[in-house]
Amino acid sequence: MAEIDFLNNGTQVIVTASEYKDVYNVLRDASGLHTQDIFMILLYIGTHTGHKMSANSYDGKQFRTSYLTKKQAGVLYGLAFRDGVIKNTEDFQDPRVINAAKTLFNEYANQGASLIQNKVLNDFDLNSMNKSQQTEMFISLVEYLLSESKAAPF
Repeated sequence: MAEIDFLNNGTQVIVTASEYKDVYNVLRDASGLHTQDIFMILLYIGTHTGHKMSANSYDGKQFRTSYLTKKQAGVLYGLAFRDGVIKNTEDFQDPRVINAAKTLFNEYANQGASLIQNKVLNDFDLNSMNKSQQTEMFISLVEYLLSESKAAPF
């Protein structure tokens, strides 16, 4: 039987867009979340908008896809099926399809990162945030997420 779980095989790595490295750093510092969890939050936000955004370079934060929970991986596979990147079980072993899926995931996460950068982090100096400002920023992020949750789901 063909291997149909390329996200959990231990060798796949997702490298995020370099222009959003600050977004990942600030969210990690404010929340204590791991890169893969921040990536998923940004992907959810981007997917919710229905828009994708490419990046100039991908040498930002990185993580092994095997760090994703089964639910997170399931969301990613569902997204790849929904957007037509993965069409059948053979696609799970095709390196071109796997790379296209990882690009799709990154494009939705980039959209989410861009929104967070422009709608939440815009009011903060990302280079000199103290603990109080991190808390204030995190509250602003939660308020933004709650306001967006009232919109129709993706």
